[in-house]
Amino acid sequence: MPLALASTITGSALATDSEEVVLRTSGFTVTTRDFDYYVKTAIPESQRDQALARERAVRDVYEGLYVIKALAARGAENSVIEADELDWMVEHYRDRQLMNLQVKAEVESALAKIDWRAAAEEDYQANKDAYHVPERVSAEHILISSQERSAEEALQRANEVLARLKKGEDFATLAKEYSDDPSAATNSGNLGFFARGKMVGPFEDAAFAMTKLGEISAPVKTDYGYHIIRVNERLEAGFQPFDKVERQIIERLKKSEEQKQRTAIINAVKTGTVDLGLEVNAELLQQTELRYQPKDDKVTTE
Repeated sequence: MPLALASTITGSALATDSEEVVLRTSGFTVTTRDFDYYVKTAIPESQRDQALARERAVRDVYEGLYVIKALAARGAENSVIEADELDWMVEHYRDRQLMNLQVKAEVESALAKIDWRAAAEEDYQANKDAYHVPERVSAEHILISSQERSAEEALQRANEVLARLKKGEDFATLAKEYSDDPSAATNSGNLGFFARGKMVGPFEDAAFAMTKLGEISAPVKTDYGYHIIRVNERLEAGFQPFDKVERQIIERLKKSEEQKQRTAIINAVKTGTVDLGLEVNAELLQQTELRYQPKDDKVTTE
């Protein structure tokens, strides 16, 4: 934005409780109403605060509005631009926006009549297998890699670390110091919960075979080297409680129903279910179709 204009933007000028002029030229103004309507239509509500909080974001919006209005003012005086075509474009844009707003209003009205908790409970019971979770364990490990040392050296080093753990030294501290797993620098070897099929076979077999919480395994060999594993928690297989998944079910159902309602509203008009007294000039329609057919495919109407 030109510096002279940028300096005119003040805190009071950005008030949104009434329309105020933020930018002014001899031919047009940019107002807080322009800003509010633009961000409402151009930026999703869930992203709006974050988008406008970044440096110069508000000024960039006003700058964009200023450029649009400045060039539009010049276009209004340009005889090359066909006024009839412009009028049609404006009317067509208005119709599309009215259509979108009307469909949105009808969809919201339909959705407001639905008991979403009851719908979610019904979906949960009908698709309960989708909410089954397998047995999981939460474990941490220290990897002694055999990629840059021999298997014998890796095993010896793993046993040295194991001996220190058995003497009571802290697992996380030793993981940061000795583990060759790159993630250990940030997670101290903690892998969180995982189910079967998520880890390499020998590691997984050892972790799920450990029944005593806090138990530390002997070095477990995999293609990566030797792992020392400690299982901290175990969750048996079962179903996620409805209360835990209710919100995600409702969000999914709303999204699906919203699309279903939108399609139904549009199809009702398209198929004539909504009777608007439509009359079709079949001759003109056919003439238009023929105009765009390849010459070899054209047929006479005589």
